[in-house]
Amino acid sequence: MKKIAVLVLIAGMAIFGASDAFAYAIGGKVIYNKMMDDYSDLDYENNLSGGAFFDLGHVIFDSLRFRPGFDWVDLENDYHDETVYGIHIDWYWFFMQKKSSFAPFIGFGPALNYRDWDDDDDQTDDNDSDAGIEVFGGCEFHLTGSLYLLAEGRFVIHDIADTGTRILKGAVGVVYYF
Repeated sequence: MKKIAVLVLIAGMAIFGASDAFAYAIGGKVIYNKMMDDYSDLDYENNLSGGAFFDLGHVIFDSLRFRPGFDWVDLENDYHDETVYGIHIDWYWFFMQKKSSFAPFIGFGPALNYRDWDDDDDQTDDNDSDAGIEVFGGCEFHLTGSLYLLAEGRFVIHDIADTGTRILKGAVGVVYYF
């Protein structure tokens, strides 16, 4: 419960700190997940997943954008089947002009990772949640009109109390600005 309260507090601060409460863009992405550390040692398979986000405007200064979103990743091996749903509170810093044909960015954000798993041993459904953190970088490429191509890489720690829960993510997606 404490994790949810902290995430709601962070989200509230970010939303009320934004210049206005209006969605400027919506985006979706396809994500390649490369398992590392404990995930790799447990023979979890690298896989594809997806995600979506909203651009809710700038925070503090014009080049810092607030983009909450969600994604999921499947953690599967021969004995374990788990899906992790991530709710992200991300800040993107576009350090060059935002509306150019090439807009690189770096960013960070906390995440609430909701774990839903089904172990084959006892046939029970269990759920858990963990606070995580992500750092990322990438760029947006202007395609046409209001449509942009997004390419990004992320370093993810699913559980900040267990740093062995790391994943490298590579994503390609589209962003539509209103």
